[in-house]
Amino acid sequence: MAKSAKAIRTSKKSHASKAKKTPAGKKQRQAIAPEAAAPVIQKLPLSLIYANEEQARKIFDEAKLHELASSIRAEGLISPIIVRPDGTGKFMIVAGERRFRACKIVELQEIDVIVKELGDDSLTYQMIIENLQRENISPLEEARSWQKAMDDHNLTAEQFAAKVGIQQPFRVHDRLTLLNLKPEYQAYLEQGYLNPTQAFYLGKVSREHQTPFWNLIKNGKIDNSELAAVAQSFIDAASQDDMFPEAVLTEEEVRAVKGMREHIAAMYATLNRFFNKDGEMDIVKKIDRNLAAGMADDLELIIKVATQARRKLQEPVVQKKIIDELAGNENDAAPAEEAELEAA
Repeated sequence: MAKSAKAIRTSKKSHASKAKKTPAGKKQRQAIAPEAAAPVIQKLPLSLIYANEEQARKIFDEAKLHELASSIRAEGLISPIIVRPDGTGKFMIVAGERRFRACKIVELQEIDVIVKELGDDSLTYQMIIENLQRENISPLEEARSWQKAMDDHNLTAEQFAAKVGIQQPFRVHDRLTLLNLKPEYQAYLEQGYLNPTQAFYLGKVSREHQTPFWNLIKNGKIDNSELAAVAQSFIDAASQDDMFPEAVLTEEEVRAVKGMREHIAAMYATLNRFFNKDGEMDIVKKIDRNLAAGMADDLELIIKVATQARRKLQEPVVQKKIIDELAGNENDAAPAEEAELEAA
């Protein structure tokens, strides 16, 4: 006997209800991971918040601070600052001092914060990690904060890099090189008279040689491609009695240099003749792809060696510039010395 429409609907409803209670359904619900708890944002009076004196960043652009203050006045503080309680009822800034200063300009009474309970070690690393994620901290401020953290916790550059998540420890060594700059050149870096690349190479040499190096940069006598060679020349000179001793080539060395020049010229001519007037290599379209790949790999090796050779060949060039610079300084000093003698 055929079932009524009502019986069919009741049967389907019952079946669907049972399906919802199956173990598979239960398993599926359990597989959904609970969401991580969001950080709690709360309001604190601005008067209870203060900056950390150990914060790496010391220079704040006043014009940009007022721009940020105008934005906060119009839109409110979009991103809360991070603070930690100091045990006295006040809170020290972990991250967000620039926003804090802008809020003071706006004269806000209270602001949004995230409170974190951090020990001294955790605070140090948290601040460094925050600084790593900001683009507006200067290289010198970063170097000072890194060095202080390493000194406070007796860490090597490699250990420090691992703690704050820097993948290449050489980045730490490179940044700390800036601390070897004489104070006036650190100021030049902060003021933009030295760019970070120039400052890095200047910091690699001893302080007694930094002034002639700076004079070469200032007077436009060396470009960025020569910085490494200049630095190396001064480093080498530091271990020599005579700064740049004259060397005489043997007959065999003369032949070797001549052969090197001929090889360079031949390589240039060989490669250049395969280009047409439009700068295309028509032959490349016809040769086997594996052969082309092999030749490209060989050229990559040649480029690496050629780059090293070029860097070394620049050394005599920059040494001449250095010698001329030092000689010029001596000549400039001579009239002053003569004037002193005459005055005496």
